[in-house]
Amino acid sequence: MLISALTVIGFVLLVIPGIYLSVGYLFAIPLVAERQFEPWQALEFSCKLVTQQWFAFFGFLIVLTLINIAGIIPCGLGLLFTIPWSVCAIAAAYEDIIGIANFSEDA
Repeated sequence: MLISALTVIGFVLLVIPGIYLSVGYLFAIPLVAERQFEPWQALEFSCKLVTQQWFAFFGFLIVLTLINIAGIIPCGLGLLFTIPWSVCAIAAAYEDIIGIANFSEDA
């Protein structure tokens, strides 16, 4: 029982921080791609931004995950629709929260 208990504790200690960081780093890649942040700077900024409403973002990602799981049910063909939709939902959340930079050139 001791081995099982220690194994479960070790698993939980590695999974919970992993879930926290995966939610916290949700906007890191768009920040690097769109705002040309350095990778570490993007990770820090994303984590600070998401931490303010962490449970809302966690719920958002849970809903997207459930939608993608539902897309697996019809022989996986539904993923052709649910994965792009999920990416668009994350992009829309990014636009609402951070905004899209305007890179129009002056003529």
